[in-house]
Parts: sequence; C-alpha cells; structure tokens
Amino acid sequence: MSKYTSFAVIGAGIIGGPIVNALLSNGASVVVITRPGSSTASKLPTGAKSAVVDLKSASALAAAFREHNIEVVVSTIGHPGLPDQPILADAAKLAGVKLFVPSEFGYSTLGQTEGELGLKDKFAKYLVEIGLPSLRIFVGGFIDFLPWLTEIDSGKFRILGKGDSKASFTAAEDIAGFTAHVLTTLPPSQLNNAIFRIEGTQKTLREVAALYGDAFPVEQVDTFPDEFRTWLHRFIESGQGTTGGSSNDLWEGHHWKGITEALKITPESLSTIRSSYP
Repeated sequence: MSKYTSFAVIGAGIIGGPIVNALLSNGASVVVITRPGSSTASKLPTGAKSAVVDLKSASALAAAFREHNIEVVVSTIGHPGLPDQPILADAAKLAGVKLFVPSEFGYSTLGQTEGELGLKDKFAKYLVEIGLPSLRIFVGGFIDFLPWLTEIDSGKFRILGKGDSKASFTAAEDIAGFTAHVLTTLPPSQLNNAIFRIEGTQKTLREVAALYGDAFPVEQVDTFPDEFRTWLHRFIESGQGTTGGSSNDLWEGHHWKGITEALKITPESLSTIRSSYP
C-alpha cells in the first residue's frame, strides 16, 4: 500500500471538523462517525459521508468501519469521551483498520500519569497492547484558544505565575492541514507507531501579551474560575509546554501561521479587538 485513502473521523467539532475538510481537500474518502442524537451530520461539508453509531458499542462501530472499508480512524473526541477511547480501538482492531490516530492534538503526553494527559498516554499504551498501529500528533496549545486561556474578556491579559516559560502554539487550521497532509501523502511505514511534533510558533505568555500592545494590561493571578484553565497555566509555567516542532518539515513548503496572523492582530485591529471587551 503506497498511502491511505479511506478515513473515519470520530467527532467533527473544533479540530475534527477542520480535519474532515482538509482530508476531503486532499482527495480522501471520509466518513464522519457521530453518536445518535448528534446534529453534526446535518452540518457536514460536501463530499463527507456520515454514519450514526453507538460509540459505546465496539461491534456496531466495527460494522460501520467494515461497511465503509476504513483504513484509518482519526479520533478527535473531547475530554468527556477519553475514558471510552479503548472501545473505539477495539472496534478498529475488529474491523481490520490499519492505523489509529488517537485524540492527542495538544501537549506531549509521554510519561504523563494524571488528568487528561495521563488518560491519553494510558490509551496510547493500550493501542500497543492490542497491536493496533497508531500515530500521535503533539501540537502544543491552540492559537485559537489563547484569548480564552488568558481571559482577555476581562479586559486584562491574565497570567498565572511569571509567564516566562516558552510554549508551543499552533493554529487549528494548520493542525488539521498537517494531519491530512501526512495521512494522505506519507507511506504507512512512516506513520505506523510514529509520534509527530509540530508548532506554529513558540512564545512565552508574556511575549504573547506584548503582541496586544497596551490593549490588555498583564495581570498576574493565583487561579482561574475553571480548574482546566488553571491547570494549563501551571503546565506551561512548568516548562513542559513545548513540542519542539521537529515534524514541521514533513509539510514541505507550508507557511505556518503565527499568533498575530491566526488571531488577526494588527495595529489597525487592536482598537476593534479591545472594544469588544469590557
């Protein structure tokens, strides 16, 4: 087999949707697997097929994979669904799927044991146990989520800690494009049981704040309203937030978006951005 051509994407939300679009743009056959009651099927791009399946039934999922001759399963499920990923893997194994792309798309999970990252690393080990080849893609933080991460809707750029540890950030569009590119152009021998690390840019949170000029004054805080955002700041502060971007070159000739480009931050737009918040 020279390359993979048939894909199932489980979850078509924040990153799953862009991956579906990117795969279609690369000429792939794509089936979006959704749970009963989901409205995703009515919003799919032209060319994508859909299958409504009980995501807690390995036999039902395997039947769907077989029906559509799926070679690669791409999981983009969110945190609530992470404990159930082994069911998806069992189904893929039953159906003879060749490659499983787990729901990573964040910071490196290697050696992590706690929380969301711990669940992801545990699942990666499960894939090895059942003999299902996998491709893990580490991207750092989503550039698109930086305004949320730093709570600029408060009128401030909020940082927990000193904010001087480097971290990787990548635009969702680039994450999706890279994923589709490698899956449709590289041979299985380069994908099976591989780990790819990408980044659009690498900056400290204080460097990110400087991109906004004086529109959002930096404010140091001890915590955030939600536990996950607090954890993310502490993780970045610990120095574990960089991916290294060593796999960027696999997408030869691609222009990776930086923060100002992805968030459309320009001197002219800053006043408009600032006026959108208190």
